Order: sequence, then C-alpha cells, then structure tokens
Amino acid sequence: MNTFYARMTGKLLGDGCITREPNRQPRFHYTHHVPDLAWTTQCYDELKSYIPIHEPIYRKVTDERLIKGYSENYFVRSRVHPIITKLYDIWYPNGTRIVPRTFVRRYFNAEALAWWYQDDGHLKIENGQVRKIILSTESFTKEENEWLIELLYDTFQLQFRRDKANRILLYDQFQCFVFLHIVEPYMNDCMERKKNPHLPAKPFAQKPAIRLPLTIQLTKPTAQLNAALERLDYFFDEEHVNMERIMQQFLPRSFTTEPKKHVQVRLTNDNRKCLLALRKATGLTLSELSTWCFRSVEHIQERQQLYKFSS
Repeated sequence: MNTFYARMTGKLLGDGCITREPNRQPRFHYTHHVPDLAWTTQCYDELKSYIPIHEPIYRKVTDERLIKGYSENYFVRSRVHPIITKLYDIWYPNGTRIVPRTFVRRYFNAEALAWWYQDDGHLKIENGQVRKIILSTESFTKEENEWLIELLYDTFQLQFRRDKANRILLYDQFQCFVFLHIVEPYMNDCMERKKNPHLPAKPFAQKPAIRLPLTIQLTKPTAQLNAALERLDYFFDEEHVNMERIMQQFLPRSFTTEPKKHVQVRLTNDNRKCLLALRKATGLTLSELSTWCFRSVEHIQERQQLYKFSS
C-alpha cells in the first residue's frame, strides 16, 4: 500500500481531488488535457489495482474564455471505496482540502514527487538554458507551502522558494538538474516538455577564467589545476556522468561568500572534455567543479597525514 499512498500523495498535491456529494460517500477524480492522455491512462493503470476506478472518459467542455470556445480533456473518476473515504477524512477533515503533514511526510518519495510534478509542474527554459522549476501551489496556504518547501529540502536537499503568486520554485540550475534526475524514472513519454532537455552546454574559452577560493595556494597554476581536475574521473562511469555521485558530493547545496581569485590557465583536452560533459549534465560551473577537485585532494592528504600520525 505504500506505493499506492505515495502515488495518491502526488496526485492529491497535484490535479487529483476527492469530492463528497450530500448524503453520499466520497469519490476520487482527476482531469487532464487531451495531449496528456498517456499520463491520464498511466495514472489509471497504476491505481486501478488498489481502488475501483473508471477508465478515462473524453469530455468537450464549452468555455467562452478560450479562442476555440471549448476545451477537451479526459476525466477519470473512482467508485466509492473505504480507502477513498479514509483519504477524504485525512485530506478534507472539514470538507476543504489541506496538506496533511503526517501523512504526506510518511509517503512522500521520488515517485510522489514525479506524480506531483507531472500534474502541476513546469520546466522553464530560456535562451537554451534550464532556468527554473515551478510547482503550482496557489491553492495551498502560505504556511502549507512553507512546510512543503521544508519537506522538499528534508527529503531531497532541494532548496525551493515561494514567490509572490504563492507558487514554490527552484531556481538553482544544478538543483534543477538534480530534480529532473530524481523524477526521470517515473516520467511519462507525453511529458517530454517537463523532462531534462539535455541541451548542449555552451563552450568555454580556450583559457577559461576559473574562480577559486583564496585559501587554495597555486605556485604553478596550469600544472596544479590540470592535475587536480583529473579527480573528475570519479564522476564518470566509463563515459557517462554518475549523477548519484554528484549528488553525494554537492548536496545539500552550499552557497558561500568565501573570497575568491581568478585563475586563467590552458586546460588539457581530457579535462576540457570532462568539464564540458559535467557542466552539461549538472549545471555546475567550472569554478565549483575545480574547487571540489582541490578540496578532494586536500581531504585525501589530510587523511594520509592522520593515518601517518596515528601509526
């Protein structure tokens, strides 16, 4: 049942709802536009073994606000069931939907996030770059959205913020790539517009200016930087970027105001190739990746010194 409750958590945070007519038992239902029929059907297929639910029904609804004068969608509705009544009591304790914190925290996982995102999420791309991820949470209270932001950080170390429209947004490019990686296994093919677009990374200069903390001492910048960057191999499985290792090293995200200096060196072809591939896959900057390499080397040296001292 955990899988079912995770999916329902995503659905009820998104486009799903449970309604109760007078003197009747509650029913669960959701609606999606015609282009998202595959997603509508996937949700139906993955819920029908838990609750009695009707197949998607096509509807054409008159709407004078639209240029066409109508909208087209697919509607899915359940029959009555004790589980639906139980969920109604949890999510609608006073007849109005809330975010039930104990329930959501218990069942919120990567699949729940993916269902929520496919229902109510938006990927913003500008000038060939991933800019932000938006979760449309206008229907929740400010306090509920602040709690959802906390939940997203506690669960995935993603730092969302609430905007003036009471939506929650993820701005940091690296964290956007992490988000897309987390939900990728659960994304329906019709949701291509919300998947990682795998845009080409912008090439950098032959001798790029890389910002490094002042605490990193360089006497031979070109040789030392290129040697440190060989540590980038850790993030690759053969020629593929290992996002799990990236996430282990760069989450939770740290934004420091540590004083920095610019270093401009000519990189080896192998290092340039690694940096370009990592920047494309993760959104991390050359400076962030280079700093990690130096810190990694320093950590190894510290461990070696500690081992030498203890022995």
